[in-house]
Amino acid sequence: MLDPRLVTELLPSRSTGRLDQSQRIASAYDVLFCVLALCLLENGWKLIAQPGYLTLENGASTVDPAKVIGSIRNGTLSVVAWKNFSAEHGIGDWPLAAPVASLSNS
Repeated sequence: MLDPRLVTELLPSRSTGRLDQSQRIASAYDVLFCVLALCLLENGWKLIAQPGYLTLENGASTVDPAKVIGSIRNGTLSVVAWKNFSAEHGIGDWPLAAPVASLSNS
């Protein structure tokens, strides 16, 4: 999950024109934020939201998806730190998305 470039190629172009690489990476981080939050919700975490504040809780564990993605984005969350974080919070083995049937099978 640490490399947004893996997501950028999956993003559709806007109807108003193609996204440049910096826009694609920014959009990829937005997608990763949503995917992380939805993954936690789908696995029993509780959403705590107030104006300007959004976290997810599960027992004593609290995750702020914006802080996690922000740390990935600014390079302060390393691969090792992410693995430790996800193992510590019991989320390390979850897929971030359900497999999607290929378009050729449609």
